[in-house]
Amino acid sequence: MIRLLTEKDANQYQKIRLQSLKTDPEAFLSTFESESKLPLEYFQHKIRNAEKDPTFGYYGLFESSRLIAYAQISDGYLAKKKHVAYFYEVYVDPDFRKKGYATQLINFLIDKVRKYKEIEQIELKVNSRNKSAIALYEKLGFKRIAQLPHAVKEPDGTYQDEFIYSFSLKNFH
Repeated sequence: MIRLLTEKDANQYQKIRLQSLKTDPEAFLSTFESESKLPLEYFQHKIRNAEKDPTFGYYGLFESSRLIAYAQISDGYLAKKKHVAYFYEVYVDPDFRKKGYATQLINFLIDKVRKYKEIEQIELKVNSRNKSAIALYEKLGFKRIAQLPHAVKEPDGTYQDEFIYSFSLKNFH
């Protein structure tokens, strides 16, 4: 089951978020060290502030009652970006990977966004070392539209490029 997360899900969200930063540190811009020091209220606040009825916010994919994957959909809040939706923090628990859950979650989010006539495209960023995410997004029809060289500096001093992907919900001629 996929549904919008609420503040009642903050414990599970905190747990899987911290897990994501441990298992896939190069996939995210934050670090386990910085977020593990944050109280539960921070994660409640994050869920609450991301929610914008009826579609935008954090979504979780649950197996039984366990949160096993999550992602955020955000809208363009600036007047000239209202036609764009954004995906952030896409993550699937390693125990549930290679089972189609990421595809299911992304397709669910795309379908949610399609209901908004004013939204014409979805954008996301992915770090260049995140090969599995890159393969997934490209398989689902996202197109790489830009590369930001050395956009991410890892704690060890190495750099990653950041790729920007776009998914068109409209036919532009």
